[in-house]
Amino acid sequence: MKVVRYRDLVIEQKAQQRDLDPIASGRCLAEAQRAGAFDLPLMDHRLKQFIARVDLVHATLPELEFPRFDAEAVTACLGRAFKGLSLVKEAQAAPLMAAFHQHLAQGQVSWLDELVPLSIPWPAGGSLKISYAGESPEVQVKLHECFALTEHPTLCEGRLPVLLILCTPDGKKLATTKDWPAFVIREWPKHRQAVAKKFSGLLWR
Repeated sequence: MKVVRYRDLVIEQKAQQRDLDPIASGRCLAEAQRAGAFDLPLMDHRLKQFIARVDLVHATLPELEFPRFDAEAVTACLGRAFKGLSLVKEAQAAPLMAAFHQHLAQGQVSWLDELVPLSIPWPAGGSLKISYAGESPEVQVKLHECFALTEHPTLCEGRLPVLLILCTPDGKKLATTKDWPAFVIREWPKHRQAVAKKFSGLLWR
C-alpha cells in the first residue's frame, strides 16, 4: 500500500502495483484469450480473411515461404498486440491488424493483394468480392453474368481456381463450379431449359 502524508494527515493511499514484464503480460492475455477466457471483438471478419488468405498462399505456393498462421503464430501475434497490457478490457480494445502483419516478412503483405485479392474484376462490369471463409475462395455471381468469361478465374498465379457460386437472376443458388468452361458444356444443358423458361427476358446461351 502506498500512502502519501502531510504530517499526520493522510492525503492519498492506493495499492502499489508491481512492475509488469510487458512481454510476459501480453503473452498471458493472449494465452487466456486463446483458451476462451474472453471474447475479442476486433478479431473480426477482416482479420479472419487476412489469416485465411495467408494460409492459402502458404498451401498453394509453398516456394514463396509465406508463414502459416498456426495456433502458436496466432497466440504470438496476439501477444504482440497486447504487449504491456494487463486488463481484459484493454486487450479487447487493442488494435490487432498491425501485429498480425508483423508475422509476414517485409513486402509479403502488399504481395498478398496480388496473389489473393479481396475482389476480382468481372467481364460483365465492375468487380466481385471474394470470400475466404470456406475451404476455397469463392464468389457469388448470377449465372447469366458468367457467359462473358473466356476462362475460369484463378488466384495464386493461376494455381487456385475460384469457386463460383452460380445463382439465378433472383439470387437463388443453382450450382457451383471450379471449371466454368466444363460447366457450360456438361452441366448447363441440364439446367438451361428450366432457367430460360422462368427467366425468359434474359438471353441464355
